[in-house]
Amino acid sequence: MPRVYETQWLTAIAIFDLEDRYARLRQGGESHPRPIGPVAMYLVGRMIDGQRQDFAQPLELRVRRNPSGYYLFFGEVKQRDSTLRRVDLAPGAYIIRVESQYYQVAERTDIVLPRYDAAYFFDLAPGFAYPFPAQVWKSHGPTLLRGNLYHRDGAGLAGALIEVAGQEQQGINYRTDATGQWVLVFPYDQPSTDIKVRFTLPDGTTKEVNAHIVHGRDTSLFQTALRGWVLNEAGVGVRGATIRVEGRPGQTTTGSDGGWFYYFDLDQPAAQVRVTATLTDGRSRTQGNVPVQPGATTVAPTFRFL
Repeated sequence: MPRVYETQWLTAIAIFDLEDRYARLRQGGESHPRPIGPVAMYLVGRMIDGQRQDFAQPLELRVRRNPSGYYLFFGEVKQRDSTLRRVDLAPGAYIIRVESQYYQVAERTDIVLPRYDAAYFFDLAPGFAYPFPAQVWKSHGPTLLRGNLYHRDGAGLAGALIEVAGQEQQGINYRTDATGQWVLVFPYDQPSTDIKVRFTLPDGTTKEVNAHIVHGRDTSLFQTALRGWVLNEAGVGVRGATIRVEGRPGQTTTGSDGGWFYYFDLDQPAAQVRVTATLTDGRSRTQGNVPVQPGATTVAPTFRFL
């Protein structure tokens, strides 16, 4: 009796075209370099009547990279236990996010699913951890400006836009993620110069900070901060102590080792401040004349409670 074989053709319901923007520009803009390292893609929500509606929990897409470098989605998502499940998506516009350790987060809100006839393009900009080459232009390295952006207690400030004032149309910008780290990448022929870096915070507040970039060098613009410790009579760190800086907003608390950070506003000038540590039992101590140096982290005198 002859055997009967059944063949099933799997059709991707979405095709994604991911490119490395920095590598493409470095190669003259005509190549199509694919991302380095793994990427993760998430189904974040839907667009309904032009309004964004995020899901309670993003769904990580299971995508397969074909020999041409395109990422194909066949309707499966990854669950927390690493198993897969199929999702039935109603036709419509969806929000897709791409994340990677080497690139800034990229998101599109116009992904129509299902779509079989075209690929959706994601132009991935380099992130803080991108492995920039040591030499890119006439024996010089890339011209970069790096920095960080933190809440008072040192937690990364996500969703802030960093750009060069007056050069907004040149695409030199960065949107921070939960790490708060950022890097601005300048053209290969960028000369050394003074610039103003504009920070647009998630609440819409803007601040501008002076900086200097050096052609072919990696320079830094760090947020002003204080660092210190609170110890008990045995020299052991005290957890949960509250740290306040007189005349400055907000506060921070000590960690399990008694250590703490306090980050100032971006435009904080040089100053001397009074810092107070208060334990959970109400006892407090104050250190006066603690120096603050713009763009640096200064170690404050240790608070010791006997």
